[in-house]
Amino acid sequence: MGDGAHGSVNDGHDGRWNIPDSWHWVRLGQVTDVVGGGTPKNAKDPSNFCDDGTPWITPADLSGYSATYISRGSRSLSNIGLKNSSARLMPKGTVLFSSRAPIGYCVVASNEIATNQGFKSFVQKGAYASEFLRYYLISSKEYAESLASGTTFAELSGAKAAAMMAPLPPLAEQRRIVSRIDELFSRIEAGERAIAAARMDLKRYRKAVLKAAVTGALTEDWRATHKPKETGEALLARILKERRAAWEAAEIAKLKAKGKPTPKTEADKAKLCARYVEAVAPNIDGLPAIAAGWVWANSQILGEVSGGLTKNAKRREIATTRPYLRVANVYENRLELDEVHEIGVKASELGRLTLKSGDLLFVEGNGSADQIGRVALWRGEIPGCVHQNHLIKLRPLLLDQSKWVMQWMMSGYGREQINLVSSSTSGLHTLSISKIEQLPIPLPPADEQTEIVSRVEEALSRAGAAEATLDAQTRAARTLKQSILKAAFSGRLVPQDPNDEPASELLRRVKETM
Repeated sequence: MGDGAHGSVNDGHDGRWNIPDSWHWVRLGQVTDVVGGGTPKNAKDPSNFCDDGTPWITPADLSGYSATYISRGSRSLSNIGLKNSSARLMPKGTVLFSSRAPIGYCVVASNEIATNQGFKSFVQKGAYASEFLRYYLISSKEYAESLASGTTFAELSGAKAAAMMAPLPPLAEQRRIVSRIDELFSRIEAGERAIAAARMDLKRYRKAVLKAAVTGALTEDWRATHKPKETGEALLARILKERRAAWEAAEIAKLKAKGKPTPKTEADKAKLCARYVEAVAPNIDGLPAIAAGWVWANSQILGEVSGGLTKNAKRREIATTRPYLRVANVYENRLELDEVHEIGVKASELGRLTLKSGDLLFVEGNGSADQIGRVALWRGEIPGCVHQNHLIKLRPLLLDQSKWVMQWMMSGYGREQINLVSSSTSGLHTLSISKIEQLPIPLPPADEQTEIVSRVEEALSRAGAAEATLDAQTRAARTLKQSILKAAFSGRLVPQDPNDEPASELLRRVKETM
């Protein structure tokens, strides 16, 4: 093996890194035909497509696709569709490289094929083993992105794709390199599959823990040896009493703020209390059986549900500003607070909008049904923080219940209830204050809630630690693959064979055929 002399590109430029003496640097346009793709002029016209037509690939067909070869995409072009587009039929062995949205997907055509305009494809002329060029292009994603341009989204042009530099080993060595990469990647990917299986086990474990928690199975042993200080039914009665007291105190505060007389006599108090609206009992149809000593409640019973502030231009004129949470800050059981914006808030709004440790924040709407209603617990991380109107706040009357309510909402049963109230005939999924208020919540005795929360947190902490280990293993596998590719394309993965036809001779023969 050469010790790393720079090969040179035919136009006189140096290569990207050191390569063996028997290799050569080329620009891909020198040794392949770079071909774009196209879409029929009216992509909505069904006559442009048919089941048994010309195989046609779009970048969307390669999302999550890991195989080396591809034979067709989700749609095929009819003869009319092929004629009505700038797509070209390319031969078997063509290397298809996505050139926008995103840049970097890469496969080898296993038969004649066409693509849409999201590709720059490299039709082989004998210089490269298609599989070798595919691996090189996969490893060159960042290089390709650096050559791209565009305002709406970055795109690699045909000219830039043709100008991309690539190492050209002898053809026999290319095949040895591909074989060695395949062998090493196969071992790594077996490990990656084991990691993926372990992740699924962790997901099932979390679901099982939460299911056991919210039905009482997790603390069955605890109930056998502990008599609660207060039953769930007694706790519910206490909460309802405190709910009424909180409402009365708020009403009297409003009267004082307006300078109006407050109730003095029993008759005045009775008149005030007559306006009190009792919380609606939860609908428990279809809900799971819960442990003895537990009762059902709902969000309206257990706390106060409220919306946030609306962002508008007028808020820029308000001198008093506060940090505020957006949907982008709230994820399932976690908050992302690296980027928290400020917004103008009136003094009269602060009491309603300022977050308090123990508040639960629900995402009001999301394009994905499994993301709507994702909920996180506010622990007072940022003093004086408020929240936008696309986050709905639940503040339990007894803030020490926040973690229990959070665990219920994270459970499969809780998610089912969120999905049930958020669905609509239009197909859109949204939540509202009234929908959050009607969410049913099981209510164990307070001391059992404390025990459940502790056990769940311990179990989820162990799962989190295991997942962190899997994350580290995933990063290690990715780094190892990158190291293998780096070694492969600098001539250090397999030994050179002096009997191989040198790349310079291969390049000369290819030029004669072009």
